[in-house]
Amino acid sequence: MRRAGALLVLLLVSVAGRSFAAPEEAPGQLEADFQELHRIANAFPPHVDTPGEKARAEALWRSVEARLLTRLQASPHDFEAELQLGDCYRMGHNLDVEGAWDKAVEHLTEAARLDPKSPLPPTLLGQHYAGGGKPAEAEPQLLRALSLSGDKPSPSLYFFLAFAEYQLGQFEKTVKYADEYLKTDPDSPAAKLFKEKATAALAGTFKPKTIEIQSEPKPSPAPEVQELPRLAQPPFSFYYQNPKPDMIPSLLPELQKQGSLDLGHMAAAGFLSQVFHDNPDRLAGWAPAIWKLDESARAYVWLSIWFSNTEPARKLLHEAVPKEKGSAAQSLSKLIEGTPPPLDQYEVKSGQVLDLLWGAFYATGRQEYVARIIDCLPWTLKTGKDDVQQMAIGKVAEWSLRENARVHPRVLALCKSELERRGEEIRPILSKLILNAEKTARN
Repeated sequence: MRRAGALLVLLLVSVAGRSFAAPEEAPGQLEADFQELHRIANAFPPHVDTPGEKARAEALWRSVEARLLTRLQASPHDFEAELQLGDCYRMGHNLDVEGAWDKAVEHLTEAARLDPKSPLPPTLLGQHYAGGGKPAEAEPQLLRALSLSGDKPSPSLYFFLAFAEYQLGQFEKTVKYADEYLKTDPDSPAAKLFKEKATAALAGTFKPKTIEIQSEPKPSPAPEVQELPRLAQPPFSFYYQNPKPDMIPSLLPELQKQGSLDLGHMAAAGFLSQVFHDNPDRLAGWAPAIWKLDESARAYVWLSIWFSNTEPARKLLHEAVPKEKGSAAQSLSKLIEGTPPPLDQYEVKSGQVLDLLWGAFYATGRQEYVARIIDCLPWTLKTGKDDVQQMAIGKVAEWSLRENARVHPRVLALCKSELERRGEEIRPILSKLILNAEKTARN
């Protein structure tokens, strides 16, 4: 977990600016996020093991997509922008993003048109087709990339050529390309498998079947895990349906154990703040459980108490200052100098504020928090060069609304009620979101 001092940096910004300020994107941040996306979703299945990891991967993908679209709009017909966007959609297909397959083909084809001498677009197209079970489309793309690569072709070309040729039943070519790939990666289990099965097929000792490129088999999850929605649902996500404030002392150490009491998981702060707000007479009784947490988790809970903005909350924070030590004490001293506005009045300048709003909804089920998130939907339509941050937040807001509406009937009902009073800018986006949530909920 992060130290209290690092956590409270954001607090000081909040006190001064009355909102969470979203920092400007550092140079190279898009490239760093793109590389992280590659690490997760370059192949199928993607490297995600839990619904929470899947949700974070999808949010990362949508953020990268938004920034790449803005880059392409600023520089139409730019080879690098088309190539990266095509690669982004290729990885989106691996994450099961609807419509990503066709968009990957569209942008990679355009990149190939813009620079017909580059081997990169046909390499990615070949990988896309081969991994998608379309070897007849993959083979010419990969061979073209190979011919454009000179005397230093990418080893991945040999890998996907071996895979495509195996799917086509061209077993001699499979062995040839697998051997080439194994020169650079002699321990590759997939390349060894291609070669072994193709060699056996040539010898007549094996009847080939389709091979899928995937990681080592994983044990089937328990039924309750299989039923979890794609959005990472925290343990308190349905609290509003049956509030049990007595659970808070036992929930706090569990949240700490899960890593939820960390700056990167602000839904818990939104949730706790509203539980603290709605149960001011219980707050003093919960203090012993708070003091049993480690330093950074306590700092997180102090932040949540500050958000609740009640007299018992302010009293407890003042009492905590002399008891805390080091950076936590210094941060608390500055924290109590400010007064937070209600959460639904915070300016949404980051995904963290969206998390706060969802956490507040999970605690209360109140419409104002969902309405505030709906306010962000028009940002998905922004195209200006200076609007990248807002566009990314808008897309994450759209995604989170759809996923929550899929598993929370109340969220779906609130979206429908908001549809009736919203203007023309939001209504088409919200209407599509509702239809999609209803469709996926039925499936």
